[in-house]
Amino acid sequence: MSVSLKDEVSAAEFGDQRLTKRLGKIVEELGAKPAMSVPAATHGRAEMEAAYRFFDNPKVSPEKILQPHIDATRERIRQSDVVLLRKTPPNSI
Repeated sequence: MSVSLKDEVSAAEFGDQRLTKRLGKIVEELGAKPAMSVPAATHGRAEMEAAYRFFDNPKVSPEKILQPHIDATRERIRQSDVVLLRKTPPNSI
């Protein structure tokens, strides 16, 4: 199952569909150039300013941005066997 992050964030709930659409665009731009800054990753000044306006919007929060990814990750875990590894210090065995 291959799901893009853009598909996941399309479920973000900001109370304004335009913000959800903008998040998808930001995810595409920053995802294509993850090591770059916002100005370097976006396509021109207008896109850069739109990204900064998005992050400054009071309806947008880190939790609302991340929640659809958390939900999708939980769903993937439900559909598969998962092995959790825990590293313990050598003295505690």
